Amino acid sequence: MIAEKAGRVAEPSGTDLTRLKALVARQRRELDTMRSQTATRSVVDLATGMLMEQLHCSPAQARRQLGRLARESDDSVAELAGQLTGQLLPDEADDPADPGPRGLSLAWAAAEVAPDGDAVAAALLDEALAATGAVAVALWLLEPDGGLELAGQAGFGTREAGRWHRIHPDMRALPHDAAREGVRRGGPRDRRRAMTGR
Repeated sequence: MIAEKAGRVAEPSGTDLTRLKALVARQRRELDTMRSQTATRSVVDLATGMLMEQLHCSPAQARRQLGRLARESDDSVAELAGQLTGQLLPDEADDPADPGPRGLSLAWAAAEVAPDGDAVAAALLDEALAATGAVAVALWLLEPDGGLELAGQAGFGTREAGRWHRIHPDMRALPHDAAREGVRRGGPRDRRRAMTGR
């Protein structure tokens, strides 16, 4: 480190310069990656909008359709979005399907300043989960009686969110399993069980 000694500024040591150069190089790589991810995300968002217009559907339905088409064509969502929009993807674009630590960090930072549960859910969806194909997020609070109260949501309509405002402690549902046992599931059978309680 540069230190002041007896009114003089000492020269940085070789170790300090090496660490500083490594830090700058890492920050440049991170900035390049973020720019690439942002450009890729813009193409995916554009493709989602095009599907919304063509299919007369919601953003969530368009994202699901884009994900399904990508799986069927053995392309990534970003590649398919580029084909649909005619946009070029950045050469070194990271796959937006993996939010990685940066996406989770952005979600956490946005959640810290969120004014309510819906804003927290929106931050989580936008910054970390939408790129993985998620179209909605629900956050529940475990109540003393074992029931769950919806604390925030993003991607659900008002009516659907109202249906899940409170989950009775005796209703078997995936959110209860996760709250009680820490179970992480997500296959089609589990989604059906979460919605029907069977």
